[in-house]
Amino acid sequence: MSKLISPECHIVQLRFFRAHSSLL
Repeated sequence: MSKLISPECHIVQLRFFRAHSSLL
């Protein structure tokens, strides 16, 4: 389960980071 959530969490963090960068 942890392995399956790892990639999803990583994608969410990457998308969030990109959205924050776009705001800046």
